[in-house]
Amino acid sequence: MKLCRNHLRALENILEKYKVWVQAYGSLSWREYLKKISSLNVSGKWVREVAKGILEGIVKVNLQ
Repeated sequence: MKLCRNHLRALENILEKYKVWVQAYGSLSWREYLKKISSLNVSGKWVREVAKGILEGIVKVNLQ
């Protein structure tokens, strides 16, 4: 799936903030993180859409 610039920026934020969430929670899987942010209204529309897309396998992400 090709992402528009808003969704690309959302993806960058998702990847960037995952480390922060892991530190805050102590232990948090990638999938748990995506589920949490996709259900939060404060996450923003594009972040929620991208997170749901990753969970559904529509958006591909390499965590390496």
